[in-house]
Amino acid sequence: MVKKKTHVLLGVSATLFLSKIVFNASIGLMLLQALVAAMASIFPDLDVRLRHRRTLHNLFALTASSILVYLFLVFLDLPWTLVLAWIIGYGLHIAADLLTAGGVALFYPVSKCLFRLTSRTYDDPALNVPLVLLSMVLLAFTGYTMVPEWFFEELYRICRYLEEIFDIIREILHKFIR
Repeated sequence: MVKKKTHVLLGVSATLFLSKIVFNASIGLMLLQALVAAMASIFPDLDVRLRHRRTLHNLFALTASSILVYLFLVFLDLPWTLVLAWIIGYGLHIAADLLTAGGVALFYPVSKCLFRLTSRTYDDPALNVPLVLLSMVLLAFTGYTMVPEWFFEELYRICRYLEEIFDIIREILHKFIR
């Protein structure tokens, strides 16, 4: 298992990124999706006392829980896109744990075979740092896309104005220094 904070950050950042880029979701919906993704990102680790990395770290559990979440959303008349947040958070948890030495039993209960892509431990910075950096890039890009275009136009105008002021100050200083 990758560190819990990394799981949550990865699931939430990927959810927010896709929510904004693909669906151009409102901020309110994005916050709700972030909450669902955070819950889904830690849900698979509820199997710690059972058969960890088997009971909830598999494609069957992901599919079954996603169906249950969808039915719950329909019952409460909530947006269906929240189930995508669940799938992203849960799926990225499993994907991140594939990168650890412990691996995951992807096809449990049909097969107990553990799959792993590296021999890194869950707390290895070489594993966690790149995932955190990826999450930060996704969050930065998501935030950038949420800023209205007029903001950047105004910012550019202000920068040009400041540049003119600095040019005038520089000219005045040159006259006094000479």
